[in-house]
Amino acid sequence: MDIHIYLSHNMFTGIQDLRNNDETSRVGNKWLSDEDAKLCQEIKSNISYNDIALEHKRTIVGIKSRVISHIMYPKYKNENISIDELASIYNIEKDLIEKYIQKIENPSTKQQTTNKNKENKHTICDNTYTDKITSLKLNSLENKLMILE
Repeated sequence: MDIHIYLSHNMFTGIQDLRNNDETSRVGNKWLSDEDAKLCQEIKSNISYNDIALEHKRTIVGIKSRVISHIMYPKYKNENISIDELASIYNIEKDLIEKYIQKIENPSTKQQTTNKNKENKHTICDNTYTDKITSLKLNSLENKLMILE
């Protein structure tokens, strides 16, 4: 069997297995606008990624992927918020954030059209953690001023 066919088959079988499990039955399904709104609320309320995943019937990685690509990346790109700050605010591993940002900014030929569409979309929750980000930036500026004095 061709390795590409084998890998595709195994990936499809894995997704089917997840969809057959009640706790992950929405894996691979399109995100609905209501679901995005609920995700934003859950993130603001500091609900654990495990609990969010169970509620949305998706995997933890799927939830983190959505948060990185639709909440964090627009802040990183448009508001110049550092990966370190985002990792702290959203409680997601820095290396995972870097991996996803790398995929978004350097898509394979197959993914270029999809990612261009993603870049044109607005973040799914514009005001998530705005106060926390402002506070982090203010603290950073205060620390720099103290060093200069």
